[in-house]
Order: sequence, then structure tokens, then C-alpha cells
Amino acid sequence: MEDKLATIDEQRQQGIIAVSESSDTNSLIKIQKFTALQYRQPPAESLGQTPDGKAKTVTIAHIETTLDELYFGQWSLTDCHYQREFNEVIGSGVLTVINPITGREIKRTGFAAIQITQDAGATLSNFNDTKKKNALDLSFPKLKAEILKNAAQSLGPIFGRDLNRKITDGFNPLFKGDIQPKLPQNIIDKIISEGKAGNMDEVNAALLSNFDQAQKDFIKQQLNLS
Repeated sequence: MEDKLATIDEQRQQGIIAVSESSDTNSLIKIQKFTALQYRQPPAESLGQTPDGKAKTVTIAHIETTLDELYFGQWSLTDCHYQREFNEVIGSGVLTVINPITGREIKRTGFAAIQITQDAGATLSNFNDTKKKNALDLSFPKLKAEILKNAAQSLGPIFGRDLNRKITDGFNPLFKGDIQPKLPQNIIDKIISEGKAGNMDEVNAALLSNFDQAQKDFIKQQLNLS
């Protein structure tokens, strides 16, 4: 019988994936929510056609603006390399973004190629004589744009990752909607201290907010609340 990989949900139920009591669940939930933002689909107005008209692509304006929005402008394209292969130029570059939740760098490598344009009706055999004089002036910035687009697409569907794919996959978060974040212990201690001092407004506000039920029960126990 062929072995089947367990789904994320099945692994959680089997205890293969678990979060210990000491794990910073709040931070993980924040990271997960940010990741979910990258799984949105690009808006229709940001889509265009490839030069041959056979596939869809996202505009470079959408890529750059979305990087600005999601990463607060904290991104760069570096380590750019290129080489000419007869009538084409191929290149690569490294996109670096700063995750706004963790503060850590995320690097993605992009690859692209552009064609050096010739006069209409020209053949490759007389390429040197028919190459447009301003071919690279027009095409080289496009190479950079295509490298950036290719690198950004690996960050998520919002950058056009799923365009032209026949089979795609959806985002299945580890933490579901029933997961409640935990408050730091110093906040719990402060709430209890306020309650013992008679400031029940802050206690009641805390108990009505969305955080771990076990922590709420602990606060009630310490303050002798039903």
C-alpha cells in the first residue's frame, strides 16, 4: 500500500506538529497573518499580457508598490549579474526584503532574459548590422524589471506566483481561528494587581478581550471572581 503524506491538520492531531507552552504563540500568529496577506491574488488592473500574448503577467508597478506596502519600503535588489548570449541578454539578481514582524531578511533570487531587438524583417545572420541602435537602452531596464518580478513571485501569489499555473495550492494556516493568543506574564500580573487595588474596569476589559481562556480563568481565580 502506498504511503500518503499526512496533511497539516492530520499532523497536528497526531502530535507531529505541536507548539509547546513556552512557544511565543502570539508572534507565530502575527507571522502567519502576514504570510496570509501574500496569498491574496493580484488585482485585475495590475495584470497584463506577455509580449507574445500567450500568457498573463503582472506589471512592474504592482510589484514595486506591493513590496513598498507589505515591507514598508524595506527591500532591495542586489547582486545583479548579466551576460549576452548572441541576440539575448540573461541576468539574475537577489531580492532582499525585511519581514516587518520578525525583522529578519528574506532573500529570493530572480532570473530573466530579454531579446536584443533588430530592424523589422532582419535575420540573425546579419544581427550585428541590423541591431537597433538603442536596443539595450530600451531593453536593459526591462531585464532588471523582469528579474525583480521573477524574484518577488516566490514570495506569494500577490506578486503573480500562480499566474499561468494549471495547478495551484492554497494557504493552509497552522493556527486556525480557534487559537487564542497568550498575554505576556507581566501583563497578566499587572491585570491581577489592578484588580486587587480595586480597579475592576481594567480587569473587566481584559476578560472581555480575545486572549487565552486559561489565562482568563487564572485571573478570575486570583481575584476570586466567578
